Amino acid sequence: MTKNEILTRMAVFNEDAWPLLSVKPKLSADTNDRIGFTEFIMSAREVFSEVVHNIYDITKKQLGADIPAPN
Repeated sequence: MTKNEILTRMAVFNEDAWPLLSVKPKLSADTNDRIGFTEFIMSAREVFSEVVHNIYDITKKQLGADIPAPN
């Protein structure tokens, strides 16, 4: 940049570049810091057990699995 003009350049970057590896080891989350759901959120919880059980039944037939549906 000068008093009389502003020069610009076009840049080209590689959109397929992978991120660099971390130089620090990853830290796992502390489960003691978990907050959970508030009473307000839990009060609006809707359980669709009939739908879930139907999906589990279909999956069991197709895959031959014996996994119980959650309650």
